[in-house]
Amino acid sequence: MSDAIDLAQELEERHRSEALAAHRASHIVGDGEQIVHPRDCIQCADEIPMARLIRNPSAKRCTPCQALYEAHR
Repeated sequence: MSDAIDLAQELEERHRSEALAAHRASHIVGDGEQIVHPRDCIQCADEIPMARLIRNPSAKRCTPCQALYEAHR
Protein backbone atom coordinates (compact mmCIF):
# COMPACT_ATOMS: atom_id res chain seq x y z
CA MET A 1 0.00 0.00 0.00
CA SER A 2 2.76 2.45 0.86
CA ASP A 3 4.40 1.79 -2.53
CA ALA A 4 1.22 2.96 -4.26
CA ILE A 5 1.12 6.09 -2.11
CA ASP A 6 4.79 6.82 -2.78
CA LEU A 7 4.23 6.38 -6.51
CA ALA A 8 1.17 8.66 -6.43
CA GLN A 9 3.20 11.33 -4.60
CA GLU A 10 6.04 11.09 -7.12
CA LEU A 11 3.60 11.41 -10.03
CA GLU A 12 1.87 14.38 -8.42
CA GLU A 13 5.20 16.13 -7.79
CA ARG A 14 6.31 15.51 -11.37
CA HIS A 15 3.03 16.82 -12.80
CA ARG A 16 3.24 19.90 -10.58
CA SER A 17 6.84 20.58 -11.64
CA GLU A 18 5.95 20.19 -15.30
CA ALA A 19 2.93 22.47 -14.94
CA LEU A 20 5.01 25.14 -13.21
CA ALA A 21 7.71 24.91 -15.87
CA ALA A 22 5.10 25.27 -18.61
CA HIS A 23 3.54 28.23 -16.78
CA ARG A 24 6.90 29.98 -16.46
CA ALA A 25 7.82 29.22 -20.08
CA SER A 26 4.54 30.73 -21.28
CA HIS A 27 5.63 34.03 -19.75
CA ILE A 28 8.82 34.32 -21.84
CA VAL A 29 8.85 36.33 -25.05
CA GLY A 30 11.10 35.67 -28.03
CA ASP A 31 14.10 37.67 -26.78
CA GLY A 32 14.13 35.85 -23.43
CA GLU A 33 12.43 38.65 -21.50
CA GLN A 34 9.94 37.38 -18.95
CA ILE A 35 6.42 38.80 -18.90
CA VAL A 36 5.17 39.24 -15.36
CA HIS A 37 1.51 38.43 -14.78
CA PRO A 38 -0.20 40.76 -12.28
CA ARG A 39 -0.46 37.88 -9.80
CA ASP A 40 3.20 36.90 -10.20
CA CYS A 41 5.94 37.98 -7.81
CA ILE A 42 8.10 40.71 -9.37
CA GLN A 43 11.19 39.10 -7.89
CA CYS A 44 10.93 35.33 -8.45
CA ALA A 45 7.98 35.24 -10.94
CA ASP A 46 6.16 32.59 -8.90
CA GLU A 47 2.44 33.11 -8.50
CA ILE A 48 1.52 35.08 -5.38
CA PRO A 49 -0.86 32.94 -3.30
CA MET A 50 -4.49 34.08 -3.39
CA ALA A 51 -4.61 34.22 0.43
CA ARG A 52 -1.84 36.85 0.37
CA LEU A 53 -3.59 38.84 -2.37
CA ILE A 54 -6.82 38.79 -0.39
CA ARG A 55 -5.02 40.16 2.68
CA ASN A 56 -2.94 42.59 0.61
CA PRO A 57 -4.37 43.20 -2.89
CA SER A 58 -1.48 45.48 -3.84
CA ALA A 59 1.20 42.86 -3.03
CA LYS A 60 3.94 42.80 -5.66
CA ARG A 61 6.06 40.04 -4.10
CA CYS A 62 5.35 36.61 -2.60
CA THR A 63 5.83 36.35 1.16
CA PRO A 64 9.40 34.90 1.06
CA CYS A 65 10.60 37.52 -1.44
CA GLN A 66 8.90 40.31 0.52
CA ALA A 67 10.69 39.16 3.68
CA LEU A 68 14.05 39.18 1.85
CA TYR A 69 13.30 42.59 0.37
CA GLU A 70 12.44 44.06 3.77
CA ALA A 71 15.50 42.45 5.41
CA HIS A 72 17.84 44.09 2.87
CA ARG A 73 16.28 47.57 2.79
